[in-house]
Amino acid sequence: MAPSLVGSITHSGSLAAALVASAHHYHGIGLDAEAVMSLQRGERLAPPILTPRERNWLTALPLEQRGAFVTQVFSLKESLLKALFPLVGVRFYFQDAELDKWKPESRQVSLRLLKTLSPIWPSGSHIQGQYTFLNGYLLSVIALPR
Repeated sequence: MAPSLVGSITHSGSLAAALVASAHHYHGIGLDAEAVMSLQRGERLAPPILTPRERNWLTALPLEQRGAFVTQVFSLKESLLKALFPLVGVRFYFQDAELDKWKPESRQVSLRLLKTLSPIWPSGSHIQGQYTFLNGYLLSVIALPR
């Protein structure tokens, strides 16, 4: 019997959150929360998280925005893993997807898979995401509509 609900949980520091939706409307949901990184931590963690294209975006940003950018990309990729892994059963890593379109003013993004995960999720697939800031945390969501 197919599940009737899909969902995701997350926690970071003093924040915990969960999302649940009907499986009739969504294939999967990924939710992640992260404390916004300092510039120093973001620069230290950027190499394994960011693709070359994402690193170009990072270096074009003012210094005071760079920690938040690395946090955004990290969190969105974590949400992507949470949404897709239950569907494909294939482990993938930070370099297997990249930020494709980023609209900071709307907090809307598009991620592009750089690795084929299944026939339904081939390399080049575009997946929409959203993020917001809340009390020093960044929350990101990837919802895969049916």
